[in-house]
Amino acid sequence: MVSHLLGDPQWAQKFIGDATSGRGTKDVCGFLECLSKAQKLDDVPAEIYELRQQGAAPLRPSPIELRWETINGAIYYFLSPKVPPLKGMQMSVVTRSAAVAIEVLRRNCATIEEVALNLVARGIPFNTFSPGPSPALPPPDKAKNPYKGLGFRHDGFQATPSEYAEYELIRNKIFCSERGRVALMMGGVIARLAFGVVNPQTVSSGPSNGAYTDGRFLWDGRSTSPSAYWDDVFTREELDIICGVYEVSTGQSDPFGPDGQQTRTVSWWPREVAWRNSGLNMGYWTPSCEAWFQNRLAEIRAGSAELHNLRQWNEILPTSDQCRLLSRTNDRLAAAFLDENGTRIAADSATDTFPRAIDASLRRFYFTLRTHRPDSPTTLVDETPKSKSNSQAATNMLKPEVQNLTREYWEARRKITTLSLRGAAIEKRLRSLKVKDPDIYEATPELNRRLLSTESELVAERTRSRKAENILRDIQRECETPNVVPMLLAALGENFQALAS
Repeated sequence: MVSHLLGDPQWAQKFIGDATSGRGTKDVCGFLECLSKAQKLDDVPAEIYELRQQGAAPLRPSPIELRWETINGAIYYFLSPKVPPLKGMQMSVVTRSAAVAIEVLRRNCATIEEVALNLVARGIPFNTFSPGPSPALPPPDKAKNPYKGLGFRHDGFQATPSEYAEYELIRNKIFCSERGRVALMMGGVIARLAFGVVNPQTVSSGPSNGAYTDGRFLWDGRSTSPSAYWDDVFTREELDIICGVYEVSTGQSDPFGPDGQQTRTVSWWPREVAWRNSGLNMGYWTPSCEAWFQNRLAEIRAGSAELHNLRQWNEILPTSDQCRLLSRTNDRLAAAFLDENGTRIAADSATDTFPRAIDASLRRFYFTLRTHRPDSPTTLVDETPKSKSNSQAATNMLKPEVQNLTREYWEARRKITTLSLRGAAIEKRLRSLKVKDPDIYEATPELNRRLLSTESELVAERTRSRKAENILRDIQRECETPNVVPMLLAALGENFQALAS
């Protein structure tokens, strides 16, 4: 399961270390065990979980702004440039996954186009919404083909390589249209089919002009919200063609069926719902997905592949309830991390860099940087040039030492947790083997007691270190205002006396 979750075997090997020793694998298994049982962020030890550490990568300064909105009961995470472009379309990369939003911040992308291309390259689903007018009345329904996808086939129809080649020609016409970019943003098998056909640059260019009339939109449906978010979308018929859907006669009559015939719906590739519910769907395109795709394609090329209906696809595609549970837990904890580290801002705030007239009751959040890390700027600071004071220079000189101590601190905490988990696992294994050695079971609680004592000392040391950091920051800030320096020095003396005691 560890290899399946980590995806790339080479990357997994680097992450879990030497497989012969098993230490790295046990560490990862310990983390995944904690994650699988976690109900809240605090349930996962900070030593092994980045989102609980002071220096978490998503908290670092980034040119990409993250905010999230609740629209019609669903949460959408918007990633957009902090500085709006002077020319061109205002576009946001939007995802329903908090974990994906945090991963984008980790990647340290410089532009929103880079964000979109990065997600495409990894097969992660998303949208590129752009502000536009509120939707008008829905247009009248168009006449629909009575058959799905590629149409009707008689009883006894056999899937052949020539039929597949014909399907590819029809499918690629959709991919080459102005809305073909949608396929790359859908992730999963549909995005994989579009690789090599659709130019990824079309994704970063934003929605097509047709998106504002017949595309997908996000709108709260209120008259006080005169604008909405728009993006391109495929029709149901186009999705059926992309997946290679046929309506095949069963040889029996059906008075309610097309032309009075009973049909079954089969396809070359699994449709959205089948893929979404499968164990291959980990939220991104993994090596396991690619291996399955290549095997299926080889069968099709060899003429040995069969077409399957929805029930058959659900049975054929791998399942992994454990992996899906971990994925959902990871996303839930990521959302909790954003809630704890975000600042709620009114929709009509002057800091809104994504202009939109909208009801203030629509919740909007902005991701703001915490100031725990000594090497990160304070949130909402004035970025106008300032002259460096002597205290500021002294603080800068201390930064490398503080950073090194911080790294050593978290490394020590990680080792403590690893040893504790390992000791508990060994004791559990010995008990299962019915080893009767009281000295072992007496030593384990003593080891845990010592580890907890050491951990408490580290926490106390970290607290003292943070107090010292706060004092240094106060010196840096207050020394720029001469009239409060005497008061500051008096308070500083009291603080040092308190720390010394």
